[in-house]
Amino acid sequence: MASTEHHLDTRLSALAYGWPTTLGTQFSEYRRALKSGSGRSTAIWGGSLDGPYWIQLPEWITRGESVDPPYGLQRLIRDMVWGQVCLFYAVRIEDDIFDGQLSRKSLALAPTLLLNESMRVFSSHFNRRSAFWEFYGKAIDSTLEGILRVSELQRDPMAPAELLLQTYARVDSIFSIGSAGVCEKLGTGSTVPALCLFVGEIGKVAQVIDDFEDLDEDLADGRFNYVAKVLLDKSGSSMREPGLLTKNLNAETQAAAIEDLSSRLHACLDVAGRAAGVLE
Repeated sequence: MASTEHHLDTRLSALAYGWPTTLGTQFSEYRRALKSGSGRSTAIWGGSLDGPYWIQLPEWITRGESVDPPYGLQRLIRDMVWGQVCLFYAVRIEDDIFDGQLSRKSLALAPTLLLNESMRVFSSHFNRRSAFWEFYGKAIDSTLEGILRVSELQRDPMAPAELLLQTYARVDSIFSIGSAGVCEKLGTGSTVPALCLFVGEIGKVAQVIDDFEDLDEDLADGRFNYVAKVLLDKSGSSMREPGLLTKNLNAETQAAAIEDLSSRLHACLDVAGRAAGVLE
């Protein structure tokens, strides 16, 4: 994993080096900020101490497979991961701009350049008629629509917690693209629905963990994330003022909410586990 991350870091640095100097510098600073853990948590994007699961996924699903030249297996995996990483940064920057974490001026051109790079590398493996491109477009649309919908649902205290949780899965849709490309090239396209299910369920779990960490911050910003909505439901209160929610919770309500959250996360992991079984 370390060698993969080093390869990706080197490639990202080389890509940014070809951009206008100011933009390249700002992008490098942005990447460093994400890695250092400053600013918003990266759990929503599948971050962990071991590296994002979606970087490891293409290699995991190809265990025991082989690909004839000129599409050597390692080159295929490397390119699919690279295209995936470019998409991650393109969408992540747009998301941070949307959330007010970044000024649009500072990195305005970066998402377009990163999206172009992802299309360039995927195009080296898939022609224009490939079914891959329909999947590619739908996954990006699903992620962008999911980001917008999550914002709406979190701003609405009456929106159901379960609806928000299901929408979390859509946000992670782009993380199935690289692995779906591997499946397409290996002729195992029938497993893509299981792949998407796996990615979506892991995305739910990752976001709920992020919600735990960001509960006070989100409430201060007027957002009822999934954890806040579960707490609200368990409190049986009609109180809809974000700043007052956590101040008026008793131990019984908190325990009930934690039990509910634990049960829901375990259910998500069970579904992900069954989906992973299809991919093995």
